[in-house]
Amino acid sequence: MYDCNAEVTLQCDASKRGLGAFLIQNGQPVAFASKTLSPMEGRYAPVEKVCLAIHVCLSEVQPIHISRQEKDNCTIRP
Repeated sequence: MYDCNAEVTLQCDASKRGLGAFLIQNGQPVAFASKTLSPMEGRYAPVEKVCLAIHVCLSEVQPIHISRQEKDNCTIRP
């Protein structure tokens, strides 16, 4: 379960064709995002691809499991 009060770690990686990112709490993945890169995005520098992975993850991801009690108290902000 996602805990609004626990620390969250963002792990991301990018390749020539795609990128992915995970939100991790207590050593367990709680959310993920992935994206296939367009031909233009595929030409980005590696650091730009990782920045794009961070942006995609924080913009699109929602916790996989969240209790009803916590849902009312949590706000997911990019």
